[in-house]
Amino acid sequence: MPELNTSFMKDIVSALDSTRFSASDFDLNEDEYGELLRVQFKYDDRFTFILKEEEVSEEVTDGRTYGMSSKTYSKTVVKKFTYESPGEYKSQDKIAISSFSNVPKRIGLWCQNIHRELGNEVTVDASIEEAKESFRQAINFEIDDPDSKFTAEESEELSLKLDTLFSKVSELSEKLNISDAELQKLRGDLDNMRDNTKTYKKGMWAKMTENKLTAFVFEFLKSKEGRNLIVESIKKLGSGM
Repeated sequence: MPELNTSFMKDIVSALDSTRFSASDFDLNEDEYGELLRVQFKYDDRFTFILKEEEVSEEVTDGRTYGMSSKTYSKTVVKKFTYESPGEYKSQDKIAISSFSNVPKRIGLWCQNIHRELGNEVTVDASIEEAKESFRQAINFEIDDPDSKFTAEESEELSLKLDTLFSKVSELSEKLNISDAELQKLRGDLDNMRDNTKTYKKGMWAKMTENKLTAFVFEFLKSKEGRNLIVESIKKLGSGM
């Protein structure tokens, strides 16, 4: 495998230093695993930038010559690709580049993706999980005997409460921007909760229901105001069991 020259490697280092990171935050390796270059983020081995040359087959069509019909055939060519993890929308992007001069720009974009992923993990995911846990505690169902099963009367009472919850959400659907499709999904989930009272022990049913309602609230009710409007109805569902 041909080695990358010194001036190109300096361009790579300069590209890394021009981001919010520095070249010291990365390991640079050449000629590993059939690769021209591998840039590894030191603090998370999921984040890599790989430069490779690969042989690909292309369809080539000859033009008409002296009245003869055109002819199509396959031709093998060598192309350059970068493999960037994380990608812009996927965990990895494979990007075809026309020349080595495109690599420093791709590295800059890749570093932006790393920053975005790290920021989301530290702030957004953590804050959402914290909010979800607070929500679960707020709607914690009061179960008198977790290992027992619901009586027919208790199942019927819960069924009425689930209907009331759905009615409340339906009434607020326009204000909370809940679509008809989302309402139908909730309806199906609540029907399953109703059926589950006939099968599962009270404690298991309560935990499963808390998790399902938490998922609905955080998936469909984007605003904190919307969540607060629904939480009282859910609390009523869990009282007195």
